[in-house]
Amino acid sequence: MSWFSKLRGTIESVFQLGLGGPQLKNNSAVIECRNSDDSGFAIMRTNNPVNSHDAVTQLYMSNAVAADENFALILDDNFSLVTTDL
Repeated sequence: MSWFSKLRGTIESVFQLGLGGPQLKNNSAVIECRNSDDSGFAIMRTNNPVNSHDAVTQLYMSNAVAADENFALILDDNFSLVTTDL
């Protein structure tokens, strides 16, 4: 078994996927998905959530809001939750 198969992580704050691919970046304990030259964010896809702390897809959230006509997710300019009730 090679040493590479035992590689668990990196001491760097950026991990690039492939040659010229997107990067996973540590920014003050926040994981960012950045484009290859780190000039902006990259698109990241995920599955629908299973547990309460899982990432939520746009489609999942749209369906959840559409299913409850008394629900509104209102955010302020800093994307902080203002209210969830109409």
